[in-house]
Amino acid sequence: MKMLEDPAAHGVDLDCTMVLHELTGDEWPATRAHAEEFVLPHLREHRVRLVQVARASRSLEITVIDDSRQPQRIVERGPWALWDEYESGGTVPQQGGIRLCSLHAKGNWRMPLSPTTC
Repeated sequence: MKMLEDPAAHGVDLDCTMVLHELTGDEWPATRAHAEEFVLPHLREHRVRLVQVARASRSLEITVIDDSRQPQRIVERGPWALWDEYESGGTVPQQGGIRLCSLHAKGNWRMPLSPTTC
């Protein structure tokens, strides 16, 4: 939060800052609630852009679910959740190690974002 309170001290331009939230569709309800209660008010106050994305389908295609400088909620899931991936492959969530399931769900894509002035 120090970056939001004094962005110049951290070399940050908040007008050009974006927070990217990648939806797995399987976050704990308490995690979403805490983000809505403690994080979103700060993002709104400082008008930081929050982009929430998810997989659009089984392919690695990505869809933007919400893009706002005044986000009101953390989206619960997109069209294709991590659990859909498990079911389609007949697997179960990994509980330890390097969490390859999350890496596959979040790390194997690149998304072009809308051009901005920054």
